[in-house]
Amino acid sequence: MRIVITGSIATDHLMTFPGRFSDSIVLDKLDAISLSFLVDELEIRRGGVAANISFGMGMLGLRPILVGAVGPDFADYQSWLQRHGVDTDSVHVSEVRHTARFVCTTDE
Repeated sequence: MRIVITGSIATDHLMTFPGRFSDSIVLDKLDAISLSFLVDELEIRRGGVAANISFGMGMLGLRPILVGAVGPDFADYQSWLQRHGVDTDSVHVSEVRHTARFVCTTDE
């Protein structure tokens, strides 16, 4: 029996701000908030719920079929998934849109 996994395929961009967000927020100016934070590093990880589940199942030898949509920047991620037992033939690659991206900045 083949198993099909549908859902998100994304790249996670994770950053840590070495200070505290609360030190940069002026409470009486919340209606006009505009902030920038200088981070020490950017960590990029492979993500997306469907891709992560498919990876886990591939590692168990189940050869899942991943279904989702990505952009032309998916080639490296696709190769990695295939090497880990994931069938990516049903992933739609858009010529005009990028792969989804999760961006998160946390503070100390």
